[in-house]
Amino acid sequence: MAGSYKHIMSDDGLTYRGVELLEHLGDADEALEECWEMLQYLSGGDKVKIHEAYVQGYFKKHCPKGNIPPTFDQFFNLDN
Repeated sequence: MAGSYKHIMSDDGLTYRGVELLEHLGDADEALEECWEMLQYLSGGDKVKIHEAYVQGYFKKHCPKGNIPPTFDQFFNLDN
């Protein structure tokens, strides 16, 4: 596989490396698909767990303080 989780993680597996090892969109697609499959496996497909991981794991670390995280329905675009 030309694009995989290993291509976007550091050698120790603890840090996001970025996309410098991905050569084209096909590689990026493969890496994203692999990450999506792992997320589905780890969450058991439970959307509540996925939303919680986004809010607690990503949003709080990367979004400015004072920003309000999306609700479950907004996150999964269920309001439309």
